Amino acid sequence: MDVNEQPKDPNILMNLGLELCRSGKIDEGLTNYAKAFDILSKMPGESVTAEMRETLLTQYSAILFSKQKYSEITCVLTSKFANKYGGLNASQHYLLGISYYKLKKINESVVELKLCINKLKEQTNSHPLQEIYQGEPHYLLAVSYAVLNRVKEAEREFNKAIKENPDSYKFNYDYARFLAGQCNLVKALEFLNKIIPQNPSNPAVWQLGARIALNNRKLTEFALDWTQEALKFCPDNPELIEYRADALLLNGHVEEAIECFERLPESARRQASIIFCEIISGVCNKSYDKVDERVVSYELIRLYHQCLNAKTVSLINCFHKNFGCLQPVLPTAFTILKQAIN
Repeated sequence: MDVNEQPKDPNILMNLGLELCRSGKIDEGLTNYAKAFDILSKMPGESVTAEMRETLLTQYSAILFSKQKYSEITCVLTSKFANKYGGLNASQHYLLGISYYKLKKINESVVELKLCINKLKEQTNSHPLQEIYQGEPHYLLAVSYAVLNRVKEAEREFNKAIKENPDSYKFNYDYARFLAGQCNLVKALEFLNKIIPQNPSNPAVWQLGARIALNNRKLTEFALDWTQEALKFCPDNPELIEYRADALLLNGHVEEAIECFERLPESARRQASIIFCEIISGVCNKSYDKVDERVVSYELIRLYHQCLNAKTVSLINCFHKNFGCLQPVLPTAFTILKQAIN
């Protein structure tokens, strides 16, 4: 039957909408879903089967989500039609919860995700979203709790998500980020190590691990091993090259650090790092090309404080010994640091 013959048949409109979406004509498909939703919303409750109602709400909302139409999802799933005949099922609570999260309505997201989890074992009249049985509601609830700084709840939900889907790259990576934020650095690195074999050429895990190690003076030696391994898989990644240079410097391998810094694109950070390393080594160049003196000076001061915080005593002593070399190159840094050193 053609839709033109029955333009007000919601079932035909839904089927046509689904076929249009499957063929890539998503906007046209959504127009048909919207018409079906409007018709069903106006029909008497006894005229709408539970299967049709649930199928429409889930399919319509899922396709809206694929187009990032989060506000429209909240309108659909908080409508009278969606809630007056038994309410939402687990899939619909999930779609509403993740939409609220995308809209930065975190408290509302938490409410819907908890309802989703509570209804996971309930029978439905339509095909559920498979991701709700793969840890996604617990994961998103964990992330929402983390945003709200509800640490214990976030920890609990991350563990539940990973228990349901232990190999999930996303779950383990974001849990590691959460743990690092709670200063549980060793455990964070354990979870990163767990997922590296899945895709060792993905720099994101290596970068996060390097940041964790470099930001704790007890892990600077670990940072040396971590960044060495990282560059075996991501040899040309500028961020990892920079972390490798930092790790070499903090562990006293100054000449190798210079070689790494020289591989980086031109920047104030690169220039300041090279000057800092060369002064530690006793190299007293009088000038450097393309130096924005004030910007590079403040980068060098930041690097100096990084070494102080890492308690790299031998590096700082060498820098102090050759400190006079800095004056003709970066007079701003020399003036500021002279006051601090003296």
